[in-house]
Amino acid sequence: MNSKILKSISSESKWKIIESLAKKEMSATELAKHFRTSLSNISQQISELESLNMIKKAGIKKGARRPFVKYSLDKGFIFFAEAVPKEARKIFLDVDENVKIHLRIWSIPQKEFHYFVESFWWKLQDYLDNIVSFAIFGSVAKGNAREDSDIDVLLIAKKNAKELDKRFSAKIVGLKEKGKMTMSQVFSPADFEEALKESKFAEQIISSMIVIYDKNDFLYNLREKYG
Repeated sequence: MNSKILKSISSESKWKIIESLAKKEMSATELAKHFRTSLSNISQQISELESLNMIKKAGIKKGARRPFVKYSLDKGFIFFAEAVPKEARKIFLDVDENVKIHLRIWSIPQKEFHYFVESFWWKLQDYLDNIVSFAIFGSVAKGNAREDSDIDVLLIAKKNAKELDKRFSAKIVGLKEKGKMTMSQVFSPADFEEALKESKFAEQIISSMIVIYDKNDFLYNLREKYG
Protein backbone atom coordinates (compact mmCIF):
# COMPACT_ATOMS: atom_id res chain seq x y z
CA MET A 1 0.00 0.00 0.00
CA ASN A 2 2.78 2.47 0.90
CA SER A 3 4.42 1.98 -2.50
CA LYS A 4 1.12 2.87 -4.21
CA ILE A 5 0.76 5.97 -2.03
CA LEU A 6 4.34 6.99 -2.80
CA LYS A 7 3.64 6.56 -6.51
CA SER A 8 0.54 8.73 -6.20
CA ILE A 9 2.24 11.61 -4.39
CA SER A 10 5.07 11.45 -6.95
CA SER A 11 2.51 12.15 -9.69
CA GLU A 12 2.36 15.89 -10.31
CA SER A 13 -1.30 15.84 -11.33
CA LYS A 14 -2.41 13.79 -8.31
CA TRP A 15 -0.34 15.95 -5.97
CA LYS A 16 -2.07 19.06 -7.33
CA ILE A 17 -5.43 17.47 -6.52
CA ILE A 18 -4.22 16.69 -3.00
CA GLU A 19 -2.98 20.28 -2.56
CA SER A 20 -6.31 21.67 -3.70
CA LEU A 21 -8.38 19.40 -1.45
CA ALA A 22 -6.14 20.24 1.52
CA LYS A 23 -7.31 23.85 1.17
CA LYS A 24 -11.02 23.27 0.61
CA GLU A 25 -13.66 20.77 -0.49
CA MET A 26 -14.11 20.58 -4.27
CA SER A 27 -16.14 18.56 -6.74
CA ALA A 28 -14.70 16.67 -9.70
CA THR A 29 -16.18 19.31 -12.02
CA GLU A 30 -14.55 22.13 -10.06
CA LEU A 31 -11.18 20.35 -10.12
CA ALA A 32 -11.43 19.71 -13.86
CA LYS A 33 -12.22 23.37 -14.48
CA HIS A 34 -9.45 24.55 -12.14
CA PHE A 35 -6.80 22.41 -13.85
CA ARG A 36 -8.25 22.82 -17.34
CA THR A 37 -8.49 19.12 -17.99
CA SER A 38 -11.26 16.67 -18.80
CA LEU A 39 -13.78 15.48 -16.24
CA SER A 40 -12.99 11.85 -17.11
CA ASN A 41 -9.28 12.40 -16.38
CA ILE A 42 -10.00 14.01 -13.01
CA SER A 43 -12.59 11.36 -12.12
CA GLN A 44 -10.08 8.57 -12.75
CA GLN A 45 -7.46 10.22 -10.54
CA ILE A 46 -10.01 10.89 -7.81
CA SER A 47 -11.02 7.22 -7.89
CA GLU A 48 -7.39 6.11 -7.48
CA LEU A 49 -6.75 8.53 -4.60
CA GLU A 50 -9.99 7.51 -2.90
CA SER A 51 -9.11 3.80 -3.15
CA LEU A 52 -5.89 4.55 -1.22
CA ASN A 53 -7.84 6.42 1.49
CA MET A 54 -5.98 9.61 0.65
CA ILE A 55 -9.15 11.55 -0.13
CA LYS A 56 -12.80 10.96 0.71
CA LYS A 57 -16.31 12.03 -0.23
CA ALA A 58 -17.15 15.03 1.94
CA GLY A 59 -20.85 14.94 1.15
CA ILE A 60 -23.42 15.52 -1.55
CA LYS A 61 -24.25 19.15 -2.31
CA LYS A 62 -27.28 20.54 -4.07
CA GLY A 63 -26.48 21.90 -7.52
CA ALA A 64 -28.46 24.12 -9.89
CA ARG A 65 -29.40 21.10 -12.04
CA ARG A 66 -28.45 18.04 -9.99
CA PRO A 67 -26.63 17.07 -6.80
CA PHE A 68 -22.85 16.67 -6.93
CA VAL A 69 -20.20 15.09 -4.70
CA LYS A 70 -17.60 17.21 -2.90
CA TYR A 71 -14.23 15.68 -2.00
CA SER A 72 -11.73 16.49 0.74
CA LEU A 73 -8.60 14.98 2.21
CA ASP A 74 -9.21 11.93 4.37
CA LYS A 75 -7.32 11.90 7.69
CA GLY A 76 -4.26 13.27 5.94
CA PHE A 77 -0.79 11.76 5.87
CA ILE A 78 2.84 12.71 6.47
CA PHE A 79 5.71 11.31 4.45
CA PHE A 80 9.39 12.09 4.69
CA ALA A 81 12.58 10.73 3.20
CA GLU A 82 16.00 10.86 4.82
CA ALA A 83 19.38 10.09 3.26
CA VAL A 84 22.47 10.92 5.31
CA PRO A 85 25.71 8.97 5.83
CA LYS A 86 24.90 5.58 7.42
CA GLU A 87 21.14 6.25 7.38
CA ALA A 88 18.49 6.18 4.68
CA ARG A 89 14.76 5.77 5.18
CA LYS A 90 11.32 6.64 3.84
CA ILE A 91 8.61 6.89 6.46
CA PHE A 92 4.86 7.44 6.53
CA LEU A 93 3.59 8.85 9.83
CA ASP A 94 0.09 8.95 11.25
CA VAL A 95 -1.15 12.51 11.55
CA ASP A 96 -1.59 13.92 15.04
CA GLU A 97 -1.43 17.43 16.49
CA ASN A 98 2.06 16.97 17.94
CA VAL A 99 3.56 15.90 14.60
CA LYS A 100 1.79 18.74 12.77
CA ILE A 101 3.15 21.31 15.23
CA HIS A 102 6.72 20.09 14.79
CA LEU A 103 6.40 20.11 11.00
CA ARG A 104 5.12 23.68 11.14
CA ILE A 105 8.10 24.68 13.26
CA TRP A 106 10.45 22.95 10.79
CA SER A 107 8.78 24.90 7.97
CA ILE A 108 10.31 28.12 9.35
CA PRO A 109 12.83 28.96 6.59
CA GLN A 110 15.92 29.52 8.77
CA LYS A 111 16.55 26.32 10.70
CA GLU A 112 18.68 28.09 13.33
CA PHE A 113 15.43 29.44 14.81
CA HIS A 114 13.67 26.06 15.08
CA TYR A 115 15.10 25.20 18.51
CA PHE A 116 14.03 28.54 20.00
CA VAL A 117 10.48 28.42 18.61
CA GLU A 118 10.15 24.87 19.92
CA SER A 119 11.46 26.02 23.33
CA PHE A 120 8.82 28.76 23.37
CA TRP A 121 6.14 26.21 22.45
CA TRP A 122 7.03 24.10 25.48
CA LYS A 123 6.79 27.19 27.72
CA LEU A 124 3.21 27.62 26.53
CA GLN A 125 2.10 24.15 27.65
CA ASP A 126 0.77 25.22 31.06
CA TYR A 127 -1.39 27.87 29.36
CA LEU A 128 -2.80 25.90 26.42
CA ASP A 129 -6.30 25.78 27.90
CA ASN A 130 -6.39 29.55 27.40
CA ILE A 131 -4.59 29.74 24.04
CA VAL A 132 -6.56 29.66 20.80
CA SER A 133 -3.66 30.22 18.40
CA PHE A 134 0.12 30.63 18.26
CA ALA A 135 1.96 31.88 15.19
CA ILE A 136 5.34 33.29 14.18
CA PHE A 137 5.47 36.41 12.01
CA GLY A 138 7.94 39.04 10.85
CA SER A 139 11.50 38.40 9.68
CA VAL A 140 11.76 34.89 11.16
CA ALA A 141 8.60 33.78 9.33
CA LYS A 142 9.77 35.45 6.11
CA GLY A 143 13.23 33.86 6.27
CA ASN A 144 15.25 37.09 6.28
CA ALA A 145 16.05 37.37 10.00
CA ARG A 146 19.50 38.39 11.22
CA GLU A 147 21.29 36.21 13.76
CA ASP A 148 20.40 38.70 16.52
CA SER A 149 16.77 39.20 15.41
CA ASP A 150 13.96 38.87 17.92
CA ILE A 151 11.31 36.24 17.24
CA ASP A 152 7.92 37.91 16.70
CA VAL A 153 5.06 35.88 18.18
CA LEU A 154 1.30 36.18 17.86
CA LEU A 155 -0.82 34.69 20.66
CA ILE A 156 -4.61 34.60 20.63
CA ALA A 157 -6.05 34.09 24.13
CA LYS A 158 -9.58 33.03 25.06
CA LYS A 159 -9.53 35.30 28.12
CA ASN A 160 -7.13 37.30 30.31
CA ALA A 161 -5.06 38.45 27.33
CA LYS A 162 -3.39 41.10 29.51
CA GLU A 163 -2.19 38.46 31.97
CA LEU A 164 -0.71 36.37 29.14
CA ASP A 165 0.86 39.53 27.70
CA LYS A 166 2.64 40.25 31.00
CA ARG A 167 4.06 36.74 31.05
CA PHE A 168 5.10 36.43 27.39
CA SER A 169 5.43 39.94 25.92
CA ALA A 170 9.24 39.75 26.14
CA LYS A 171 10.83 36.42 27.00
CA ILE A 172 14.23 34.85 26.42
CA VAL A 173 14.15 31.22 25.30
CA GLY A 174 17.06 28.81 25.14
CA LEU A 175 20.27 29.01 27.14
CA LYS A 176 20.81 32.49 28.59
CA GLU A 177 24.21 32.92 26.95
CA LYS A 178 22.86 31.94 23.53
CA GLY A 179 19.16 32.59 23.94
CA LYS A 180 16.80 34.45 21.64
CA MET A 181 14.33 37.13 22.63
CA THR A 182 10.70 36.42 21.79
CA MET A 183 8.37 39.42 21.49
CA SER A 184 4.71 38.46 21.75
CA GLN A 185 1.63 40.33 20.62
CA VAL A 186 -1.35 39.00 22.60
CA PHE A 187 -4.97 39.53 21.53
CA SER A 188 -8.39 38.12 22.29
CA PRO A 189 -10.09 36.64 19.19
CA ALA A 190 -12.49 39.60 18.94
CA ASP A 191 -9.74 42.20 19.39
CA PHE A 192 -7.52 40.64 16.72
CA GLU A 193 -10.34 40.46 14.19
CA GLU A 194 -11.16 44.10 14.95
CA ALA A 195 -7.48 45.00 14.50
CA LEU A 196 -7.53 43.38 11.06
CA LYS A 197 -10.27 45.80 10.02
CA GLU A 198 -8.38 48.86 11.28
CA SER A 199 -4.65 48.16 11.42
CA LYS A 200 -2.06 47.66 8.68
CA PHE A 201 0.16 46.02 11.31
CA ALA A 202 -2.40 43.26 11.90
CA GLU A 203 -2.67 42.77 8.13
CA GLN A 204 1.12 42.40 7.93
CA ILE A 205 1.03 39.80 10.70
CA ILE A 206 -1.57 37.66 8.98
CA SER A 207 0.11 37.90 5.56
CA SER A 208 3.55 36.78 6.80
CA MET A 209 2.69 34.44 9.68
CA ILE A 210 3.55 30.77 10.01
CA VAL A 211 0.80 29.19 12.10
CA ILE A 212 2.13 26.74 14.70
CA TYR A 213 -1.00 25.99 16.77
CA ASP A 214 -4.52 26.93 15.76
CA LYS A 215 -7.49 25.57 17.67
CA ASN A 216 -10.58 25.36 15.45
CA ASP A 217 -8.65 26.97 12.55
CA PHE A 218 -9.16 30.49 13.92
CA LEU A 219 -6.14 32.05 12.17
CA TYR A 220 -6.54 30.00 8.99
CA ASN A 221 -10.12 31.20 8.66
CA LEU A 222 -9.11 34.82 9.27
CA ARG A 223 -6.36 34.61 6.68
CA GLU A 224 -8.84 33.27 4.14
CA LYS A 225 -11.25 36.09 5.01
CA TYR A 226 -8.79 39.01 5.22
CA GLY A 227 -5.53 37.79 3.67
